[in-house]
Amino acid sequence: MSAPRQGVRLSKLPLQEPTIKLYVLHRTVARRIGAMIVKIERRPKLAPVLRPLRTTACGRWLARRLLGYHRFYKTIAEADAYASKYLDRSHTDPLNIDRQLAVSEGPRVSDYPVLFHLRPLLANARVLFDLGGNVGNLFYCYRCYCELPQGFRWRVLDLPETIAAGQQLAIERGFADTLEFVNTLQEASGADILLVSGAAHYFDQSLA
Repeated sequence: MSAPRQGVRLSKLPLQEPTIKLYVLHRTVARRIGAMIVKIERRPKLAPVLRPLRTTACGRWLARRLLGYHRFYKTIAEADAYASKYLDRSHTDPLNIDRQLAVSEGPRVSDYPVLFHLRPLLANARVLFDLGGNVGNLFYCYRCYCELPQGFRWRVLDLPETIAAGQQLAIERGFADTLEFVNTLQEASGADILLVSGAAHYFDQSLA
C-alpha cells in the first residue's frame, strides 16, 4: 500500500476560504433543490406543483435564481457564457485548482466503482492516461487505495497553466518520477488505461 497522503497545499489568495465556502454552499443548495424537484416529479399528485416553474415567466425566473448555472446547455460555449455570470475564475485559476485538489483529497462516492475496476487492471499496466486530470488529483487520492507497479507512469493531460502547477506540485511532493504531464491527446497512444473523470463533457468532438 502506498504512503499516506500529504497535506493539501493551498495557495494564499485573498478571500480564498470564503469563496470556496460560498461555492460549496451554492452547489449544495442547488443539488438539494434539484433532488427535491426530482422527487416531486415522480409523484403524480404533487407533479402539478412544479408546473408554474416551467410555464410562467415568474416561475422560470425563480428557478434560474435558485439553480444558478446548474442547468443543461446545448453547447460548451453556451455553458461558458452563462457560468461566467456567476464565476469570475476560470478552470486554470489557482483558486479553482486548489479547490479541486482539496475536494479530491478523499474518495467520493463516485470513486468507488472506478477503484473497484481500476485496482485489478493496475497489476499488468505500465501507463495510465488521465484525461483532464487537473494537477494529478486522482493520482494523489487513488494511490492510497491502489498498489502501483514498479516503473508505473500516471500521465495527465490538462490545460497548460494547470500542467505547470501540477508539475511543480509533483516535484514538491516527490512524485515527479511517477506522475507526468503532457500537452497533447496523442500522448495517450500506448497507454494501458484511459481514465476520464469529470472531463468528457468539456469536449465538443468525439474522443473515439
